[in-house]
Amino acid sequence: AAIPSCALRPGPWASLRSEVGEARVNLCYGRPAARGRTMLGGPPLPFGPLWRTGANEPTTVIATAPFRIAGVMVPAGRTSLYTVPGPETWEIVLNASTSQWGIESEYTDAVRRTELGRAIVRADTTAEYQERLTFIAEPATGQGGARSVVLEWERIRVILPVDAQP
Repeated sequence: AAIPSCALRPGPWASLRSEVGEARVNLCYGRPAARGRTMLGGPPLPFGPLWRTGANEPTTVIATAPFRIAGVMVPAGRTSLYTVPGPETWEIVLNASTSQWGIESEYTDAVRRTELGRAIVRADTTAEYQERLTFIAEPATGQGGARSVVLEWERIRVILPVDAQP
């Protein structure tokens, strides 16, 4: 099956295509820019509140087969990815609902009930500065496909391990 495409909007949108086991995956996200501001942990995106993990709409994962992100099962189809950033760890939130705009006030109890799961991952700092939010795939050694998806922005690097459904 072909890798599903993102319905990209005008503006700073991007997608990351990869394979995880049998799943062909497309991660679709808006790419906010820091523009000289401290975004993560600063006034625009303080540590602690739920974040849509991108600009405007939540980041969306589109997959042709089930796989796992940070140990949470992601079904085939569309799933939204939220995070709760922190200075040392981030909480990853995967949700079957993809229609909300992506601000915390719209993450209602009804939306919360459609969560697929949550996981905690480590946040690292890097020497290299990343102006725009970027996701990259780190390949699996000798197997093809991805072993992790890495979120980088400003001097933060968050590794989201991915693996095929057992």
